[in-house]
Amino acid sequence: MAADGWHTYYGRDGEIIPPGVTRVRIDESLTVIPAAAFRANRKIEEVKCHDRVKTVGGSAFVNCPSLRRVIMPGVEVIEQYAFCDCKALMYVECDKLERIGRGAFAWCESLTSINLPSAKIVKLRAFASCKALTNINFGKELESIEDGAFAQHQSFLNEAATTLQHTLPQDIMVNNVLPFLELPSYTFEVGDHEEE
Repeated sequence: MAADGWHTYYGRDGEIIPPGVTRVRIDESLTVIPAAAFRANRKIEEVKCHDRVKTVGGSAFVNCPSLRRVIMPGVEVIEQYAFCDCKALMYVECDKLERIGRGAFAWCESLTSINLPSAKIVKLRAFASCKALTNINFGKELESIEDGAFAQHQSFLNEAATTLQHTLPQDIMVNNVLPFLELPSYTFEVGDHEEE
C-alpha cells in the first residue's frame, strides 16, 4: 500500500487484494478492469481509475458491500452486473460512460443520483431495485433504455417524470420501460432487442 493509503491494482492473473485494503487505485497500465476482479470483496470502500480505463468487466465489483465511491473518468462500457449488489454505493463519477450493461447497478440501494451525460444504451435491469435513486441525468446521446432498466422502482420514475421530460432526446428507443409516464414531446418506439 502506498504512503497515501491507496493500494494499486495491476490486473495480474490471480492478483489478490491484501486484507484490510479499503482504497484501490487502478494502475495506469490497465484499460480494462477484468471480470470478477474484486468480486465479493467486503473491505473496499473506494475505487479510483485513471482516464485510460475504458471498460469495467462483468461482475468486476459484484457484491462489494462496503464500496461507497467509484471514480471512472474515462470508462465507456460497464459490463453486466459489474456493480450489482453494492449496497453502500453512493457516488459514481462516469461522465464518458456510453453503455450500461445488464444489471450493472442493480440492487445498489444507497445510490441516490447519477449523472450519465454520454450514455447511449441502458440495458435490461441496469438500475433494478435501486431504491434510493431519485435523480438520473441523461445527455443528448441516449438511444435506448431496455425493458425493466428501472424495474421495481416505479416511485423513482413517477418522481422523475419532469426531469426525464427535459433530458430525454427525441426518437429514443424505450422498450416498454416508461409506459406510465406522459412525455408528449418525445417519440417512443417499442421494439425488441437482443440481450447480452
